[in-house]
Amino acid sequence: MAEEVEYTDEERVAAYRAIANFTAPEHLAVKLMSDNLYLSPVDELIVKLARRPADSLDRSPKKNWVENVGGLPAYIRQIANDLHYERGMTISRAIATAISLCKKWARGGKNVKPDTRAKAAKAIAEWEAKKARSGGK
Repeated sequence: MAEEVEYTDEERVAAYRAIANFTAPEHLAVKLMSDNLYLSPVDELIVKLARRPADSLDRSPKKNWVENVGGLPAYIRQIANDLHYERGMTISRAIATAISLCKKWARGGKNVKPDTRAKAAKAIAEWEAKKARSGGK
């Protein structure tokens, strides 16, 4: 049996909050591991974070036009990561939604702040330039 580790209340609260955002497969994987390994909630959080790719939405060994031109713009990737990992959207839907949101925000829609509008406009300009560079696919 694993040795007992003492965690602070803040660590426990942070772990339980993170666990609340798990997807169903993550819950199952952690449940199976904790049943066999006696993992604490903090250890379960570590397992989740270790399984999550740092900043990648790519799951295919194949290359597509986006990868061939250097990947998604950083701001679009950041939004898509949030939509996929935190809100459970599929990767393709998260990317499409992130691009759509950036286009709206760049036009000033949804009453966004000027800095958000500028970041979105820059991301869309980069997206369009990459699309043109790839042959407009």
